[in-house]
Amino acid sequence: MTVLLPDVNVLLAGYHRLARRFLDQARIGTRPIALSDFALAVVVRLATNPRIFVNPDPVDGVLEYVEALLEPPAHLLQTGGTHWSRFAELCRHLQLRGNLVPDAY
Repeated sequence: MTVLLPDVNVLLAGYHRLARRFLDQARIGTRPIALSDFALAVVVRLATNPRIFVNPDPVDGVLEYVEALLEPPAHLLQTGGTHWSRFAELCRHLQLRGNLVPDAY
């Protein structure tokens, strides 16, 4: 089964309406969409950071966006007992390095 797993860049851009169409379509599509708890935390960190955005968003607004993303049919992926082995497998399989590594985590 194919699952959509958007990374931090897509989630953050969606919050700022650049990737909103993709996310909206993914939520009503036939393929499941999964969201990483780590990626969602990074979205909150980046969207509220005044060193990244001149006018950073208030945390309440960003959390409301994340909570809306998590509504069904979305699935929240959380770390578990096999987390590290799955992370390492992704890094190896996709040859991830540098800034792509946190997105896989």
